Amino acid sequence: MLEEIAKERKLRESLNPSLSWSHELGDRQWEYYKSLVKDAKLQFPPSFSVTLLNRVYDKTKERRSQNARAYKNDMIFISEGEPKSFRYVESPDPTN
Repeated sequence: MLEEIAKERKLRESLNPSLSWSHELGDRQWEYYKSLVKDAKLQFPPSFSVTLLNRVYDKTKERRSQNARAYKNDMIFISEGEPKSFRYVESPDPTN
């Protein structure tokens, strides 16, 4: 177990973020979150979709790069049915 912790710490330090900034792992963060769940011997709820979360994150990241002021007020609607999907509604730019 200590060896795994040391390996994880070394990986995170090699990526150069602060150890508390897991979002700085970029695309690697999804595997990191999955490994945390696995290591803790937990399971995602049946309705949870890492793929959907990843798509929402990517859309939000794209929108943030387009308009850093407005993206914070955007709305995301996640379907209750299967397969899971989402609708992203962009808010108007508050400076206009």
